[in-house]
Amino acid sequence: MTPPYPADTRARGWRFELDYERIEQADTWSLAADIPMAQHALLMMWMVSWSQTPCGSMPNDEAIIRAKCRIPAPLWSKGRSIFMRGWWLASDGRLYHDTIIARVRAMLREEVYVARNGGLRNAERVLQIGHLHAVVLCNVKEHQRLVDEHVTVVLAERLQDTDHARHVRLLRDHWEPLVRLS
Repeated sequence: MTPPYPADTRARGWRFELDYERIEQADTWSLAADIPMAQHALLMMWMVSWSQTPCGSMPNDEAIIRAKCRIPAPLWSKGRSIFMRGWWLASDGRLYHDTIIARVRAMLREEVYVARNGGLRNAERVLQIGHLHAVVLCNVKEHQRLVDEHVTVVLAERLQDTDHARHVRLLRDHWEPLVRLS
């Protein structure tokens, strides 16, 4: 079977999130409940696979899997059929699990989306002027001017001050260093 994505796919800081509802409903999870620490081992296998290259895979060597996941030999021999349930061998010699594959593909879709939108990530910007805090979530290139104008007007209204030019200067003094950091 062909690997589900390129061999150089890595998480590079993307976090691995668990869908607890889905896990609770899974047959494998229910089977593992009868063996002490087996559910923990299942989660550890997913987490370890997330940090592998390619992301979401495991080597096709049970001794290595057991060692990487810190699963004691007696537990492995007792729960091996449960632990390996859902993992399949691809033509690259690595094991994959459909649940992890779905997470990796979601990560890759997000990377493509970000790349298509100028390579800029959305960033939370916190501006502080006196005691007033404005939190602005924006795409820096496309929305900086609109945000500058909107926040300035809001600040002027909240401060009941009509010195628009002064607020623009204050805002730019705080905003421009943040833009250079992104």
